[in-house]
Amino acid sequence: VEVEVGNVDAHKPHVTNGGFGETSNADVTSSIVGALNLELLSYYQTSESGLQPHIVVHKLVSSMLKGLRSRLNCPMRLDVVSGCASALFVPRKLLKAKYETNAKKSSTVAERKAAKMKEYLVQIMLRLEVASQAVSLGLGSEVAALTKAERKEIRALLGDVMFQLPAKVVGTGLKELLENVIHPRYGVTLKSAVRDLYRQFGLKHEGDKKDDNHSPDANGNFKSVQSGAGRAGRVSQKRKSSKAGNPSDIPV
Repeated sequence: VEVEVGNVDAHKPHVTNGGFGETSNADVTSSIVGALNLELLSYYQTSESGLQPHIVVHKLVSSMLKGLRSRLNCPMRLDVVSGCASALFVPRKLLKAKYETNAKKSSTVAERKAAKMKEYLVQIMLRLEVASQAVSLGLGSEVAALTKAERKEIRALLGDVMFQLPAKVVGTGLKELLENVIHPRYGVTLKSAVRDLYRQFGLKHEGDKKDDNHSPDANGNFKSVQSGAGRAGRVSQKRKSSKAGNPSDIPV
């Protein structure tokens, strides 16, 4: 199965100082994007089932930011990060067209479905992860880091695969993805966007519980965010009682 990767030439390098000496920021971003695209291609082609898309993407974006911080000849800015990351994004229109027309005889239906799911999830997580890490670094607000256009793209990508998402319970793939991956990872930094995803797909979103510890763990998960899982994702409510202090007032 052929796999789309971002445009390596999106940031074409240019030569400064007459071609002698200096390495431009465009050279740096081009080099970083090229290396990351190779990593993505390697992941798409691997048959290792234990590598989860969100874990791969977290490490990829962290590597991108580390490279930018250490190699840029200017302060880290949101527009620089967004520009570099955009070269890794594959437009939903291209992905959809590819998997609708892909009929290579060398691959089975199951292989094509698996490749589609992996690539779609990577593209969804890339957009969320880049914005989340940018917000965490103080490079901009959620609104600036994740534009309306990108939110719309994420919703469309999710909509394309929502009925094929893997799940422990048939038909609950989207709900499980939101509750077990997206909400725990991005519920703090991209609070509004995550809430919008729940509402867009008709799922109830449990408000984030306040916690001073908003630092992500090694895999990018925020401990302060509580999942909406449990009781079928419904928001628990306290039972009213006419007698104050009655043990029955305690929610169960």
